[in-house]
Amino acid sequence: MTETSAPDPTWKPIAASSIQNEPPTPVEWDIESLLQADDGPACWVGDSGCGKSYLALHASHCLATGAPVFGKYAAKKHDKVFYVNLDAGRNSFNRRVLGLPTLPPNLYFVHGAWNEEEFARLISDNRGAFFVIDCHTDTYALPPGADMANHMRKAVKFFRDRFEEYGANGLIIDHTKRVQGNSWQQRGADLMYGSTQKKATFRQVTLIEDKTPPNMTPGHARVQFSCLKMSESETFESFFVDLTFGDHGWACEYAGEVTAQSKRLKKGEALLEGIVGLLKSVMPDNLSANEIAGALKVNRTNSNFSNALKAAVESGRVRSIGGGRSTKYAYVGEGNQDSLDVDLPDPITMEGLQ
Repeated sequence: MTETSAPDPTWKPIAASSIQNEPPTPVEWDIESLLQADDGPACWVGDSGCGKSYLALHASHCLATGAPVFGKYAAKKHDKVFYVNLDAGRNSFNRRVLGLPTLPPNLYFVHGAWNEEEFARLISDNRGAFFVIDCHTDTYALPPGADMANHMRKAVKFFRDRFEEYGANGLIIDHTKRVQGNSWQQRGADLMYGSTQKKATFRQVTLIEDKTPPNMTPGHARVQFSCLKMSESETFESFFVDLTFGDHGWACEYAGEVTAQSKRLKKGEALLEGIVGLLKSVMPDNLSANEIAGALKVNRTNSNFSNALKAAVESGRVRSIGGGRSTKYAYVGEGNQDSLDVDLPDPITMEGLQ
């Protein structure tokens, strides 16, 4: 009778005291402060049309050349960088590529439908490379009857396991979930499709939001980068990036941190949008100031609320009916968007908008 030996256990307990004999290396960065080198891939998520693909293509170029990302954040140069384009048409994507400042020979592009086996082959043949996958939505399909939370976690783990196995790093671009119900009450960070498990399983997550001012010069756009999750380091402060498009190319440039003033304006705009959204949702009914404040859970006597309500009327999207304490407010339409740029002082109560 032949005896067979027990297989090697997968779980091998390690004493805490032994770790000091072979300590882990310090945190290293592929993009300083923004993207850790050994805990990817990271997820960059944002609404459709906010410029995610341009930003990811810019980052790919920087990681292929060693140029600083957004002209500010040091990038580690990689021998090979692969951009897997699953979203844009080939011609339109190639026009973006030709708008880059240079065309490095170590920057490669893959076009076509998602193929898990092809990706596994590509990453195994190019250990230590950097990969961008645009976008996650095109790699994911929920099988009929499957539990979404469990399946989403497994889908993200597939990428994490492949990247770790082959010493690779990268970015996975993703869309936010389509807006439902009272969109003015929802924040982009909470609109990730499969948000709970996706955000929990990715180790690094960055939210990209369009923040282009209404009076910005044509051919220019502005986005805000906000860190939702950073695995082993302090989260970075939110900052702006300006995109410039011209006849001879396009560029991405750091445009400063999100200051206290811009945060204050953002809160004021959110309260204004909350007022407009609420009145739109109750059409054809009209509401008093007290009813609006109560629905949004803000202080009726706070000057922030009064300023936002006044700005909503001045924007042309809301009209006042009557006068004095009997004044009611009704939704009219989109009106004059320039009035959104209203200076609302701190502090502001935002519980109803979270």
